[in-house]
Amino acid sequence: MPARIEPSRPLTHLRALRERAGLSQDELALRVMISQPKLSRLERGYLQATPQECERLAHELGVTVVALGARVDGAEAKGARG
Repeated sequence: MPARIEPSRPLTHLRALRERAGLSQDELALRVMISQPKLSRLERGYLQATPQECERLAHELGVTVVALGARVDGAEAKGARG
């Protein structure tokens, strides 16, 4: 059964991971195809990311979806790296 990503809580580590990667909000937003204001709201916990956004963010930051702070149901998260 494929994993299901539940972005039911803020992506608690998103800002720290972005900064560790040396990316500005503008750069990361462009790479994951979302607006910079939306990325800012995701980082502050005002919005929840879609499962697809979680996967793209994790891919660009070189982390698993779980490392972002999203909950993953199932044994493997598609597109998540560990």
